[in-house]
Amino acid sequence: MPKYAISNGFCIGELPVSLWDMTCPERFLTQLVSVVAFTRVMRGGKHRCIRSHCMAFDATPCPPVCMLPRSICNESTYRVVLAGEMTELQNAKIRKMHQIRQETVKKCLTFYKTENHFFSNIVVDTDTFEGNSDRWGQVNKDIFSVADAFDEQSIDAEGEAPTSNSVVEFTGEEDEERRFLVRHSSRFSKDENGELYGRMFPHLFPFGRGHPGDERKYPVSHEECVRHYLLLSSRRFAEDELFSFVAFDRVGVEKMYLQTALRCSRAPNLFDGFHEISEAELKDALEVNEERRQGRKPSRHCSASANRFLKSVEISSSAVWGSAAERRYYRQQAFAYQTRYGQPTLFVTITPNSDNSFVTVHYAGSKECENLWDCWLATLPTRIETRKATMGDDAASGRLFMRQMDAFIEDVLGIDPVTKQKKCFKGLLGNVRAYFGMIETQGRGTLHGHFLIWLSGCPPNAETFEQELRSEGDAFTRGIVDYADSIVTTELPISLSRGTCVQCGGSLDGLIPLPIPVEAHENVVNCKAAHIGSDQIREPLLVRCGNCGAKFSSQHVLRRLILENWPDVWPPPLRPLSQQEILQQANREASCRGSILRASNAVYERESIRNAATASARDINRVAVLREQADMELSLLHYHNNVQAPFYRLDEDPILSCELFREVSMVPPSLDDERCSPMDSAFIVSALALRFNQHWWSHTSSCFKTSKLAGSKEVCRYGFPRERELCSRIDESGFHPHRQIAHEYINGFNPTIMETFRCNHDIQLLLGGTGSTDRIYYCCKYVTKTQKRMDSMAAIALAAFKRREEREQIEMQNEPTIQNATMSRRRVGSMAFNVTNRQEIAGPLAVLYLLHGSCCYHSHNCCQLPLREILKQLKGEGEHSCQLVQRRDSEGDANRSKFRAVSVLDDYLYRPHLCDTLTLYEFVARSYRRRRLEGTNPDMFYLDRHPLSETHCLGMHVLESVPMITGFQIPRWKENAPLNTKENYAAAVLKIYLMMNRTRPMGGLTAISGGGIFGLNIAREIMCNLEIIMLEKRRLITEAKAT
Repeated sequence: MPKYAISNGFCIGELPVSLWDMTCPERFLTQLVSVVAFTRVMRGGKHRCIRSHCMAFDATPCPPVCMLPRSICNESTYRVVLAGEMTELQNAKIRKMHQIRQETVKKCLTFYKTENHFFSNIVVDTDTFEGNSDRWGQVNKDIFSVADAFDEQSIDAEGEAPTSNSVVEFTGEEDEERRFLVRHSSRFSKDENGELYGRMFPHLFPFGRGHPGDERKYPVSHEECVRHYLLLSSRRFAEDELFSFVAFDRVGVEKMYLQTALRCSRAPNLFDGFHEISEAELKDALEVNEERRQGRKPSRHCSASANRFLKSVEISSSAVWGSAAERRYYRQQAFAYQTRYGQPTLFVTITPNSDNSFVTVHYAGSKECENLWDCWLATLPTRIETRKATMGDDAASGRLFMRQMDAFIEDVLGIDPVTKQKKCFKGLLGNVRAYFGMIETQGRGTLHGHFLIWLSGCPPNAETFEQELRSEGDAFTRGIVDYADSIVTTELPISLSRGTCVQCGGSLDGLIPLPIPVEAHENVVNCKAAHIGSDQIREPLLVRCGNCGAKFSSQHVLRRLILENWPDVWPPPLRPLSQQEILQQANREASCRGSILRASNAVYERESIRNAATASARDINRVAVLREQADMELSLLHYHNNVQAPFYRLDEDPILSCELFREVSMVPPSLDDERCSPMDSAFIVSALALRFNQHWWSHTSSCFKTSKLAGSKEVCRYGFPRERELCSRIDESGFHPHRQIAHEYINGFNPTIMETFRCNHDIQLLLGGTGSTDRIYYCCKYVTKTQKRMDSMAAIALAAFKRREEREQIEMQNEPTIQNATMSRRRVGSMAFNVTNRQEIAGPLAVLYLLHGSCCYHSHNCCQLPLREILKQLKGEGEHSCQLVQRRDSEGDANRSKFRAVSVLDDYLYRPHLCDTLTLYEFVARSYRRRRLEGTNPDMFYLDRHPLSETHCLGMHVLESVPMITGFQIPRWKENAPLNTKENYAAAVLKIYLMMNRTRPMGGLTAISGGGIFGLNIAREIMCNLEIIMLEKRRLITEAKAT
């Protein structure tokens, strides 16, 4: 039986058709659980976001509608709604979206009472609904006719459109006394039986069946159920205003509580003393951590228990989706990748066009076509339709983003995104060895990814790069430059020789560069707008004509180049398909259309329509009409193409926002693109590069953030406009691509990626000498940077701790015998819940977590190498952590089972002789422990002294893992450090050296780490030459792989 079959508890059902148009207030009045969360709309009105955890309260003793009417005059508390300025049409639309219709609520409650078992004990008094009006809130009926007209109007100049979570306060226009307020219950809703979703979303589970907690023969996890609901073809769950946010929050919080409980059960000693921490001790620990974060030496000592408490909170918070602690955990993985594979070769940023794409509208169901093969035949959605589809269905944006990420990994990197195995072909960027990427939210709510990519055969560090540069010379640099030029360019495919000067008509190929003024790198809009007005701020003049001497801005030159190569007709004519190509295309579409016959008919029909359109375009009379229309449009665009255009926003540019540019960016790529003429393909790439990869000359707010690379927040941290380069070159500071005149604002792009993904992207080559190490370190940190926060975490933590203490006092009165471990665990969970309560998560990112399970894309899994615990076990000092593994005797009697303690070091010391040549680092990366099975190769058995030698054996990963060295941080060697500190540092350094060196035995560390001066001298010598050790490690790893 399939896992998601109806017989396995997934019989969900739907509401009657008459109740499909229920508004949010009508649903809230009839649900058994109220959800409270702080949400808002991202700027631009494109995506909702959540800014707090979702709190669920029981609607006791009945749904809110059963407690009506209640006069607001008799209430002691009021709800104050602060709303921004809105137009009359927007206000009317929002009022219509929040109307409460008496008859609809009555029908809904009657249906729930009859069909939904959750409402079986609810008493519905129909006399409550009787009144003079069929609407509560007394909204004038004329408003709804105005609101209906609003759907046909265009959005305002700010790009804002009303959303379903906008809020207005109904003032009772017809009867001032019919205002009311219904209080929420203060009792938290407990999900003891897994029925919370059924009571929280009765409109999604109208019969009380099919929710995650329903009885099933084959169990399905909470997370898998949510993923199934979001992918249903009805799109009811995906388009719901709250479901994805509530599911995202509950899954993440459940993971946090589960991890906290497991850590407390497995290692209760880690929570010792947490119940005795005072507020003053916690405050001191928070201040010390903040001083350390800022790079300052702490001015005081803090309590060890408070410090361990904050560490436990950090670990628990890392399980909460979207938290800052989670991204810090992934930062450790990113640096573990760097330890494993050396410095990354490429840093790639890609921002898929998921909010302004025809595919998003297709996923949201706004534009119906049989499949995306026929998108050319469909009418493109208007801007309003696109925005509605984007705002109303975050799952559509998330699904398209995931699809594009999988395509990027599979085709550009050449690695299967599911199995993580290399494809049979080489990726677009070369032979990729490993990759690590993170997804984050931009200011307007869309998603983009940052990827670190390691290529095979590249220098692992700066020293090796400089050595090869000195030894091979020009041949080495020429190879790197040729490779870089093959994957990234800063020039438009249309040559400057195909454009003319607006003044004299001379070729643009003879332009002369002008010096780049300092003001071009500064925030000229904010600096000058207050003095001369923003309408007088214009593009900087960077070029002049070689014939007439007229000066132009670089933007004017590129715009004119595009306009002078404007296509005569669009869509462009395609060469006809041969009979064999038609059959091949039918085979490709057969899986989408059900059969070869249907696919063949669809291809023939589509080609017939295209041939008819091509023949019509060749008609002399029609060509004249099309030419006249094109000339009128081009004349208008040429009129707006000033030699020095004034300041306006990017989406206000008359050329970049014209219909042709919009169509080029919206239509998804197709195999038919290769049938275009070379000039049409060059125009498409040029238009896309100008639209997506041109840095805006007036800059944005993100350009002026504090950055070590820029040196000052007064200049653009991205370095635009950039200096021209006659030819590509590479030096110790990194790679500098060829940059032609008039392309000072063009960011590097790949023409194939641009034509395929049709989105903004950036490719940076990180190879370089010692001058590039800071840039590489910055990129590794930037990949996993945390989202912007507006709250003080110290203040939030102290307030949460104080509330926890007050609640503990109340609990002690009801239950005087609370165990210390329980109190400590609750403190950690409560603190982790509150410190992650102010992290902003946009709707598409929440959907990405639910569907993908993470915001991280990586080629190899990570495993931990606990260095501190290994040192404790080797030195025999105190207790060390281990795993308790259940061991069954030879008869397999489950009642006589035992537990054995085993560690990573045990696995390595008593490894099979087959792995004698592996270092500890390589052993952890390649192997794992598994149970013996019948027929297991004896060569994989552990040695006899292993605690699990009779029941377990060694397993080898198909794809090696990346070890994360945890538990000990090695600082710089200090002569004035205490002797015991030096000994610990020496043991750690020698341990890392030996575990990465196959030529030295592991047992030698036991004698060296006993505290002798011999060990300190060796450690000091090693620490002074850490780079040499890392180079040796790279060589040893390469040799091990070769053998």
